[in-house]
Amino acid sequence: MPDALAPDQIEFANFLATLWDSPSEGLALPPCFPGSSEGLLHAYPINRHRNWKSWRQAQPRGTKHWWCQSLSDAARSYAWSSNENEQDFLALAAALQHALDCSDDKLALDACLAIFRWGGVARTPNDTSRRWVTEQASNGMLCSSIRSAVDLLDPAQGQALSAFDGKRLLMNSAMTKVYAAAAPSKVIIYDGRVGAALALLARYWLEQQGSTSVPASLAFRSANGQGGLLRNPSKGSLKFSSLYGGKHAAQRWAELSRLAAATFLKMQTLNKSIPDIGEVEKAMFMIGYRTEYSPPKAEKTSRQGRPMPENSQCPEARAQAQKIIQEVWPKIAQGEYRTPAQKRQFKLVTRDANSVEANFEKSSLTIKRDSFVAALAYLLEHNHSPGNRCVIGANNVPAKASELCRQSRQTAQGTYGPCNIRYILPVLQGVGVVETDGGRPATVWLAR
Repeated sequence: MPDALAPDQIEFANFLATLWDSPSEGLALPPCFPGSSEGLLHAYPINRHRNWKSWRQAQPRGTKHWWCQSLSDAARSYAWSSNENEQDFLALAAALQHALDCSDDKLALDACLAIFRWGGVARTPNDTSRRWVTEQASNGMLCSSIRSAVDLLDPAQGQALSAFDGKRLLMNSAMTKVYAAAAPSKVIIYDGRVGAALALLARYWLEQQGSTSVPASLAFRSANGQGGLLRNPSKGSLKFSSLYGGKHAAQRWAELSRLAAATFLKMQTLNKSIPDIGEVEKAMFMIGYRTEYSPPKAEKTSRQGRPMPENSQCPEARAQAQKIIQEVWPKIAQGEYRTPAQKRQFKLVTRDANSVEANFEKSSLTIKRDSFVAALAYLLEHNHSPGNRCVIGANNVPAKASELCRQSRQTAQGTYGPCNIRYILPVLQGVGVVETDGGRPATVWLAR
């Protein structure tokens, strides 16, 4: 097997291999949360979701945090509740591998759909991944396409990945699970959580090296989670980008997946106690649940007392959003609009270069142009297409609002302004930028 890694990537793999058994003394990590001890590799607060049930049962009563002392510790604490009749990933992977061995496209399609259900992805009939696997199966091409993708993602091959263009081959949070199931010994699930963990640990290593920027060879990408979970571990000049959006997004995702698999395989050769790359992936999945950097001092809080995150929007997505808003801003018409979910009527009465004013029966609201940019940048960054709709999640209380709602109302003063997303989206829909569905829950997606 040719060495698929550059020298600095091999050094990073060696760093990760040492973290498998115990945290590196050189990290000198501070306590991760009040009352914790020094030396934990990672920790974060958890909620009452069923995924944390087994963790809570093994900890003292009242435990409110997840933590790990090493990568192997994180792998042992893996938690994921499957909705697929309690089938685990190995059983689903075996079903897909059997279908591929038999070149049975119908069985392969059934296995893909089961994997989607297990992973909680590609949930709607119009989802891009669901449509793609269905069309491939109808054309008798699903098995061969999956095998082609696996061959390309094999770190031992080193072939160009241009076939991952969103048409010939897909790469996203749904399909990465399918490819990993097809060949778990050489392909991993690279999703927003795994990418976030790798970026966080790359930042630790770069800080140890005294680096002031992230080299392209270690520029792992992540994505925020559902419900507003923040996963961008950027700190100071060590900045990481979003997994979503931009040109050649699928190809870049495939490149990161192959790099991560090559890194995990190298870790195995450096530390014989690592059983397989699937265990490393589990560790990264757990660490990557929440990885945003929060300064220990002078942390910004909203008026409601909720910590204010740094604006971690992808620069490329924000630049694209600014360009689109600049184009459509003069086309925004005054007149009557309705909110997506509540169908509340409001009237746009003024528009100047920097804001619009919305009037209601007994009140009014000025909405800054930058709020439109922030909302659109979020949709672009997370690639909310018709097959990947975004829950609007408008709520007057920031802690209960979606990340989309919070992004659109952050102010330059480090506070949350009034909820405005329910008024921004109908205006953007009026100029053909987005579409909305007022069902339950109300959703929005990009129209261009």
